[in-house]
Amino acid sequence: MISGFLLAGALWFVFDAAIFWRRRPYATAQMRLFLWGWNVAALLGIFWNATHGSLLQVTRLPLR
Repeated sequence: MISGFLLAGALWFVFDAAIFWRRRPYATAQMRLFLWGWNVAALLGIFWNATHGSLLQVTRLPLR
């Protein structure tokens, strides 16, 4: 789940930089909005991990 969101974010960034904003730099307000959104996404990720415990559970793989 986490790696999927990271991959989607990376692909979106490359697509956005290569297609949408190729010749114009981002405005300060756009960068600020993006970074606030990134922080919100990080907080939601922390909440997801805290409620589901997906990064806190240790599983043992069967030894062969």
